[in-house]
Amino acid sequence: MRRLTFRTNIIAPWLARREREDGVAEHKNPPPERISFSVGVPVDVFQEDGTYIAVCKPLDLASQGDTPEEARANCREALMLFITSCYVRGTLDQVLLEAGFMPESETEDSSVGAEAGEMIDIPISLVAHAQASAA
Repeated sequence: MRRLTFRTNIIAPWLARREREDGVAEHKNPPPERISFSVGVPVDVFQEDGTYIAVCKPLDLASQGDTPEEARANCREALMLFITSCYVRGTLDQVLLEAGFMPESETEDSSVGAEAGEMIDIPISLVAHAQASAA
């Protein structure tokens, strides 16, 4: 059984300050809050008819390139767009459930069933929409 892994990072806004002519500190609009996370996704790369193909079997997604690195990069971009699109449409949970993924309990051994294979990190960044449109 292969696993998807998630790592998250929440970036809190800070208040930028500047001093007015009278020396009083004034706050500018803070930058919007951001959340970024990385999804570890299993990808197999193989060569077929002179072209390298990168396949993410759990999410049924593939891409290609002239080199293994290009195939991986193209697959990473396709996965990033796919996962982001699913999130925006509100279907990410449904897609993952239909692919057979369930939340892993903290007591489960994450090494059980892990297959040898390459995991690539898919970076996803989200910005707080209400703050972004107000800035």
